[in-house]
Amino acid sequence: MTTDTTEINSLSAYNKALQGAIFVDLRERSDVEQFALDVPNLVIVPFSEFESCFAVLPQDRDLVMICKGGGKSNWALQHLVTQGYTRVNNLQGGILQWVANGLPVKGNVEAL
Repeated sequence: MTTDTTEINSLSAYNKALQGAIFVDLRERSDVEQFALDVPNLVIVPFSEFESCFAVLPQDRDLVMICKGGGKSNWALQHLVTQGYTRVNNLQGGILQWVANGLPVKGNVEAL
């Protein structure tokens, strides 16, 4: 069984988005409504609900965990690995790094 459970930079993550990866935003819904990555497959699973809701995430798709700075999403990646997920990445530097690299976003960047 091959595993892909690493931190990836924002450019690699963007390429995964274009290939159909699911981006899992761990911020609260109200934060995502104000500002979000502009990627096709974005789902919101707030960090405060993650442990009780993570099972809705498919194990047969590439997942990219995201949060503002990368810390909570790294914790979520490690949790998913312990639950048998093998196709999960963490967005290194989080949304802040994505924005710094000029990748697509929706909403007011000031809300970040």
